Amino acid sequence: CIVNQDLRYTPKGLPILETTLAGETGSTWYQRVTMFQKVAERMADVPIGDILYVQGRLVQNRWETKEGYKRSSVKIMTTRTELIDANLSRIDDARGQPILQDAVHVVTVSGNLTRDVEVRQARKADLAKGSIAVKDRKQQAGEWVDETHFFDVSAWSGTPAFDAFAGLSKGLTIVVRGVLHGRSWLAEDGRKRYATE
Repeated sequence: CIVNQDLRYTPKGLPILETTLAGETGSTWYQRVTMFQKVAERMADVPIGDILYVQGRLVQNRWETKEGYKRSSVKIMTTRTELIDANLSRIDDARGQPILQDAVHVVTVSGNLTRDVEVRQARKADLAKGSIAVKDRKQQAGEWVDETHFFDVSAWSGTPAFDAFAGLSKGLTIVVRGVLHGRSWLAEDGRKRYATE
């Protein structure tokens, strides 16, 4: 479901629409989505609570706050956007915002492992953790620039993903399909930390 939208124009008149989608797939998730040009203007008038299907590429933005905290966010830069006209169940989250019940939220990431996959003992099961580097190419000021995004990947024991992922080595090119999950926690230094896996 669309939770909020913000249509802006660049100094050169390019329309950019920043949208937040929300759904519930076992737990509630929120995903930032960016649309451009005619699609941005067309979708800007879509009411909050309507359902969108989006395809695109994941982009990770990183920055440092004035206080010195490192932050990052992951959003989808759309390549395909469609309104879904179906009688699907919506519920409200704790803030009264609409979310799509039993939503489908799947990402596919292809890249190289940045380290050997590590298997850790968690409370109830083993957890395989690794990180994937994904190269992206974009045009900046008329020049093509390579950019690398990093995504943490986790898989729980007892799943086919764990069996395939555990034991893989740094440098191997892999394709991962799963759910993008954001989490936060309080670190030992008292700072709030965030991760997207």
